[in-house]
Amino acid sequence: MIKKLVYFAIALALIFAVESISKFSFYLADLILPSLQFFDRANAFLYITIHHVFQGLISLLIMYVISLLRQISLADFGLTNNQWKYSLKRVIQFALVWWVIQLSVGFYMMSNGTVADLFSFELTVKNYLGYFLFQILLSGTSEELLYRALLIGLLLFLGNQAGFSKKLNIALAVMIPMIAFIIGHVSYTIFPFAILSYNVLQLLTVVIFGGFYTYLFIKTKSVFGPILAHNVLNGIIVLSSLILTFVFN
Repeated sequence: MIKKLVYFAIALALIFAVESISKFSFYLADLILPSLQFFDRANAFLYITIHHVFQGLISLLIMYVISLLRQISLADFGLTNNQWKYSLKRVIQFALVWWVIQLSVGFYMMSNGTVADLFSFELTVKNYLGYFLFQILLSGTSEELLYRALLIGLLLFLGNQAGFSKKLNIALAVMIPMIAFIIGHVSYTIFPFAILSYNVLQLLTVVIFGGFYTYLFIKTKSVFGPILAHNVLNGIIVLSSLILTFVFN
């Protein structure tokens, strides 16, 4: 019983920890951005690129340190190419379905005036290319290392130590990171606590995508499938937005 209570206490701390990693990475990006601002005056891609580079590196560093201190290997964090062909097949299938959904929903929203502008920056070749490259190379890589590899890897290890059944251990390792993933896509303040903004459609997408990424991670015991899926799906969203922008403007 005590081990199970300790598990939930640590799980709560881990949610806070992954949020802290993200916030700290934003802090580092704030420090570095001014000296590089000339490269991206429209704030299209550089700030989020710096943030995600630090977020991914910190996640990798923590996994490496834990692997040295505890009886958990880097493979337990999903840093292995296990069942790569299976992941590739599922990513292609999911991506094709989502491509149709993304264009269909986007077309409906643009034609009804629900959304007027799909980009928050001036749409130039440089801005779009930088943003697109960020989405297909770094966005998923960084977030999957944090939310899937680090968080689920630790939760599965802790669940085994606590004596949970395999099904319960997996269920908790699915639900807890999903909560953290949703929190990571909501703008809020802690002191005082207030939810500043959130996008219902984005959160719905986060739940659907997050579920798919987690499924791949649990099924294959590898983070590389989720990384590929995350980057590809973000790329589809950005490419669809470009197509719709040209159609309606």
